[in-house]
Amino acid sequence: MIVLAQNVPLWIKNCLPDVLHLYLRISEQLVNQLIDEIRRRDNIAKNTKELRREKAQNIVRFENFIQSLNIKWNFYVDKNTSSIKCRDFTGPEHLLIQKKIDFETLIPGRPKLTEIKMLWMKFSEIMTYLKSITVSNIMRASLAMKCKEWIQLYCGIYQAKDVTPYMHILMFHVPEAIFLHGDINIFLQQGMEKMNDLVTSWYFRSSNHNKLDALEQILMKQNRIEYLGVTSQRGPKFVVKCSTCSQEGHNKRTCKMQNV
Repeated sequence: MIVLAQNVPLWIKNCLPDVLHLYLRISEQLVNQLIDEIRRRDNIAKNTKELRREKAQNIVRFENFIQSLNIKWNFYVDKNTSSIKCRDFTGPEHLLIQKKIDFETLIPGRPKLTEIKMLWMKFSEIMTYLKSITVSNIMRASLAMKCKEWIQLYCGIYQAKDVTPYMHILMFHVPEAIFLHGDINIFLQQGMEKMNDLVTSWYFRSSNHNKLDALEQILMKQNRIEYLGVTSQRGPKFVVKCSTCSQEGHNKRTCKMQNV
């Protein structure tokens, strides 16, 4: 095989897909497809200067559904770009949405509504299956078949241009990575993401924001947390109080008033 590249390509044996980001990015694509469908039902363009909710019944219905799950979320118009925006959902929020969503209420009468429900349900099944998969050849082949059927179902509902790179990874590279390395959940980057959030918080709250000095302060804070722990923290201040004069710093035996 001739490789037309300056450097040797990095093959799949040297890299692994992260299950967490795989779930988040594909879930975001499914939600974005649903949001686009809702926006088109209300005849609202992506670029608009004003969002009139009295004329956007489907958008309001979707906002009410999300807020009924105790999730703080809503559409808004970005003044700089004059376009409708909304924040991305977190992982736990995606799990809750996929568990509680009712397509008959959000997009009633939509063609291929049954297929859309099946698409969301099968994706949840694939991710649950992926998190609990073993290294047996039977389960590897079963996962590869499930991923292929899911992509075919997706392309039957939406256009091929809507297939994202993460969907390509799910179909082709996840089964291959499992074949090479077994359970890929051991390479999950969730802990790294948590540490990244902590370091970002420490940078703004526990450092002077001065390049290398800030890095040193963050490392020192991490070392204190790791090596000292909760049991080595400074306890409450113990104050000695005299029972004779009610003054602090000495006791009854060393009280000057008693010796006078």
